[in-house]
Amino acid sequence: MKSILLLALSLCCYFTLGAQTIYYVKSGGSGAKTGASWSDALDNIQVAIDGASTGDQVWVAQGAFNGLAANGFGFILKDGVSLYGGFAGTESAIDQRDLSVHTSTLRGGYSSEKDTR
Repeated sequence: MKSILLLALSLCCYFTLGAQTIYYVKSGGSGAKTGASWSDALDNIQVAIDGASTGDQVWVAQGAFNGLAANGFGFILKDGVSLYGGFAGTESAIDQRDLSVHTSTLRGGYSSEKDTR
């Protein structure tokens, strides 16, 4: 009985640790902008990265995205968080994206402020 209980507990821990979240990002966002699906995609890559944990993925649809990290420009990546582009914004599996058709452009040096130097 103890062996069965231990096995069940081990399997629960294994599947919990292996769980990952996908954050969806589209230019302009959509729906509730929670990042939980393409229909509720975020409009900011950095917000998705900041909300992600180790093992999570950020899927970015085609379009151009400006870096809006806390430092004022660029993107600050996290260890263990994967960032993928090249999506049309309808895919349910990563192997459905077509990088030759859908381009995700990240502009790291963007600033909406006028340069006064």
